[in-house]
Amino acid sequence: MPDQRRVKELAIPLVLLLAAFLTVLVFPPVGVVLGLITPSPLVLVNLQRGRLTGLLGIAGMFVLVLAAMGPKAAVIFAAEYGVLSAAMAESIRFQFPMEKSVFYSALASASLSLLTLFLLFADREATLPELFQKQVREHMEQSLETLKSMGKDKAELDAMRTAAEKVAGAFAVSYPAFIAVGNLMCAAVNFVLVQGLWRRMYGDSAFFPRRFSAMVLPDQAIWPLIVSAGTLFAGGDELYAAGLNVFVVMLAVYFLQGLAIVVHVLETKTVPILFWVLALFLILTQPIVMGIVTGLGVFDMWVDFRKIRPAPEEKPEE
Repeated sequence: MPDQRRVKELAIPLVLLLAAFLTVLVFPPVGVVLGLITPSPLVLVNLQRGRLTGLLGIAGMFVLVLAAMGPKAAVIFAAEYGVLSAAMAESIRFQFPMEKSVFYSALASASLSLLTLFLLFADREATLPELFQKQVREHMEQSLETLKSMGKDKAELDAMRTAAEKVAGAFAVSYPAFIAVGNLMCAAVNFVLVQGLWRRMYGDSAFFPRRFSAMVLPDQAIWPLIVSAGTLFAGGDELYAAGLNVFVVMLAVYFLQGLAIVVHVLETKTVPILFWVLALFLILTQPIVMGIVTGLGVFDMWVDFRKIRPAPEEKPEE
């Protein structure tokens, strides 16, 4: 009889890949969410069977997406999920901590994704920011029409329309940040999923020396957040656009650190699984709670909520 452990090693990544692929075809809205975990089985295969097998797995998924959805979808899959899975597998193989593994994987994926989008939209009359702004404006106009049908005052609608134009412009100039944040969150989710599956299959190993709850950003990371926030008030369209993109990305980075603090508290208090689900649901669905968690991540540099930061070295007295 075949070794059960070997069968499990092969079955888990295959089942995850097939589930995500079939769900995308049958239930597209749900498939978009499940598609975010597509890199995790590819990372598992890469770590289990080596780089060549991992690359062949990415190539196989590329062919499946190409046959089912066409060349554009296949190229986007390769740029986002394929590159992310390959970069993450290598960073894990070199035993990078979670924050570095997620950062390098997201950086590689976001860079290629932006390049791919630029090439895909290069032959169109409107630029990518203009198309993005148009989509945002259309969605906001639909919302305003709904409010109008509910009897909202015309003056209020005009004020909301003016504000919506400003928001649409801000979204348009910050679209690179939203692509980067999407890749960052995707990388974080897949790292945690791969870590959990690996620990379940093999126990603790050198691949994952630390848990997500031990994620600690370097103190120097606060400076991009502070400087980018300052550029939002410095004036100048180019400076504002650059600062806004950096600011949005840094907020997402500190949100992840704040989430690690929350997970640390839940782990140390050994709370029931129901509280885990409730806490994570509130964090991921309530903007106010997301802001509080981001604040925890920012102030952790000074407060050290988990008491895991190394103490500063004292200078010897002369």
